[in-house]
Amino acid sequence: MATTWDADEAKLSRSSGGRIAHTDSRTKRPVGPASFAGSDGLAGPRARRRLGPGPAIPFGLQIGPALLVLTWVVGSALGWIDPRILSAPWTVIEAFVRLIEQGRLQDNFLTSATRALLGLSIGLLIGTVLAVIAGLSRIGEALIDGPVQIKRAIPTLALIPLLILWFGIGESMKVTTIALAVIVPIYIHTHNALRSIDSRYVELAETLRMSHLTGGRVRINIVSGKDNLSAYGDSEGDQAHRYGRTKEFMRLVRRLWTEDNVTSAGEHFRVADSTVVPRIQVRGDRRHPKFYFGGASEAAERVAATEADVQLFWGEPLDGVGERIARLKALSRELDRDLPPLEFGLRITTLVRDTTEQAWTDAEAKVAEMARSKGAGWHDHQRALAVGQQRLLDLQERGDVLDDNLYTAPGKFGGGGAGTTWLVGSAEDVAGSLRKYQDLGITHFVLSDTPYLSEIKRQGDQLLPLLRS
Repeated sequence: MATTWDADEAKLSRSSGGRIAHTDSRTKRPVGPASFAGSDGLAGPRARRRLGPGPAIPFGLQIGPALLVLTWVVGSALGWIDPRILSAPWTVIEAFVRLIEQGRLQDNFLTSATRALLGLSIGLLIGTVLAVIAGLSRIGEALIDGPVQIKRAIPTLALIPLLILWFGIGESMKVTTIALAVIVPIYIHTHNALRSIDSRYVELAETLRMSHLTGGRVRINIVSGKDNLSAYGDSEGDQAHRYGRTKEFMRLVRRLWTEDNVTSAGEHFRVADSTVVPRIQVRGDRRHPKFYFGGASEAAERVAATEADVQLFWGEPLDGVGERIARLKALSRELDRDLPPLEFGLRITTLVRDTTEQAWTDAEAKVAEMARSKGAGWHDHQRALAVGQQRLLDLQERGDVLDDNLYTAPGKFGGGGAGTTWLVGSAEDVAGSLRKYQDLGITHFVLSDTPYLSEIKRQGDQLLPLLRS
């Protein structure tokens, strides 16, 4: 969890950082059945029958009804079926034609269809509403599910005597009977469907809607780090291949967010006539969430210069950040960037206390604890040494404290990523240092410290008011 401060928007947001966990399910070829000894003494595979009805019979579904009709015709013709019990097929056809000619069948059919449609509509509406309330609320389930299950156990036909007493034998009773018959299956299937929704789909829906629900405060950080792609049935080549994939991905997602019916056939991704729904809500000149992107290698900076909205730096000294900003601006011009000007952000740990002395006492105590535990529990996005991470570790050669209050010692004992260097001091000290980064051109600040919950409250109460003033 981190505090995000946009200097140009003067906004505070809280974003939960995390990794998406993927599982590699390796399928094993099924082991065959035990061998048996044949008549010749040789082992051979045992024949195995699959449990089931076997292959489908052509026109199998029509055989049963056709046989039933044939039995009816033959039985009526030979006198085996008493016409008082079941009229002959030709008698039924004659009556059908006669009723149509008289217009009675059409009138009666319309009356029955109207009654059935009205009962179906009422039952569908009530069943769906009850299922949604019970399926999405524990209180609703406690109030609704029990009575519905009781009704489920009682056949609707068994209620007809009561319905006649309550409603008479008019249309109200008939429509109510149909509605009661419809409510239970609609409720059962809708309730089960809601309760069995895969949590992954819920998370996906929340992600797609998050930009709407949070008022545009979502930040999306693109990480082009190495991963075990073979676990996903994929592969990757060298650094150029990895960043080529990243560049194509960012360009394609931006199109999907802003265009309809997108077709693209790139080296790594292909879509045809694709439209993302729900659509990203436009907020002023913000057409979609901004792409934050890190990385200090040459390949990473070339992607940032053309595709990122915000280049995110870790906690480097002022001179290093200023040099990188100048280089990225020049690179953007060299590569003919066709997006709005690249913005710059700082992702750093900020240890804030009431006084400068207390802040440094706590910072040194934390580092001492890291040294004793060899960094266990203090890692913040630590991974294999990328170029940006190595730049931070190299700062230790310049001293434990750089600029006014940039503390480099955490990197010696396990702090990684944004936790490699800390800005330490009172709220006024840290705010003053962040203002100097702002003077260099930094307009986005992502600040955090551990433990996250208590520290983010401290920063919200003490640090952010100074940055907004």
